Amino acid sequence: TAALARSTLKGNLGADIAFDEDGVMGQEAPKVEAGSEEEAALLREMQALISDDLRSTVDAVEQLMCLRGRKYDAARAAELLPRLVQLKQELKIGEGSTQLTEDIATGKVMLLGKASTGR
Repeated sequence: TAALARSTLKGNLGADIAFDEDGVMGQEAPKVEAGSEEEAALLREMQALISDDLRSTVDAVEQLMCLRGRKYDAARAAELLPRLVQLKQELKIGEGSTQLTEDIATGKVMLLGKASTGR
């Protein structure tokens, strides 16, 4: 079954996908360090490619998500950002839940802090 999965992935993703001896798909390490000056320069390059309206509606975290998700290709990240905004609007991500807000206000749900796993 591992060989079938590997051949299916190669067929769907392209023949140039690398697998190690255990059949695990390889992943390239990031070329840019998070929080580095190089990352900041690439973020500025990406910001120059997006509209002022879009830039004002998203924060730096969302911009960095797109930049990192596109392996620091500023042009591809700039293309992805409007799609991220559209997806968040469609799924109503970030709008909050009125039911949860009401439950917290009435004491039905209590925020006690972090779990033992740190979440």
